[in-house]
Parts: sequence; structure tokens; C-alpha cells
Amino acid sequence: MEIKEKINTISKNYKRFKDMETYNEYLDAFQNLNKVVYKEGAVSTKHKELTAVAIATSQRCEPCLISHIKKAIIAGATKEEIIESALVACAFSGGPALNTVIQTVQVIIEEYIK
Repeated sequence: MEIKEKINTISKNYKRFKDMETYNEYLDAFQNLNKVVYKEGAVSTKHKELTAVAIATSQRCEPCLISHIKKAIIAGATKEEIIESALVACAFSGGPALNTVIQTVQVIIEEYIK
């Protein structure tokens, strides 16, 4: 599946989940947490997003990578900064994280930076 298709699928699934009123409180709480966590502070939003890229790489969370790579680019991160941040995960997660950098991170970056 292409990255654009995955982005559309993630968006559809998120909307479908949000449409279940039972879970709106959870999603709202999570979104509010993210607003606080990623806002500019002692650590810049760009660096927070790069940290999120490293963590998402370590966890091999493709939807997380799609989201945080885009946000890192919007916050001013370069392709090189994103890849180096993702490579930090390899120090903790080894080969699986490196495979995520090679197979996923680069592809997502190329989709957003053309």
C-alpha cells in the first residue's frame, strides 16, 4: 500500500472511531495531551517531533511515523535531521529499528519532501 493510501486509511479509521460517541472522551483527552506535550517550550516543537520520530521508529509504529515525520517537516526539520533522529532508535532497538528507517522512514520523507 502506498503512503498516500495509508494516510487516507488512517484518516478514515480515525474518523470512524471518533464517530463512535462512546470514545470521544478518550480521543479528546489524547488530543489535549498532545497539544500540551508538543507545544513550544524549553524544547522546541521541532525537537519534540524529532524525538517522536525516534520513539515511533523504535516502536515500529508506521501511523505514528506518518504523523510525526509530517509534523517534524512542518516544524522545520530537514530530511537529514529526521533520518538521524530515527537512527538513534537503532541504539536501543537494533536491527528492527534500522529496517524501519530503511523501509519506512525514507519512504514517508520522500512522500512529503518532493
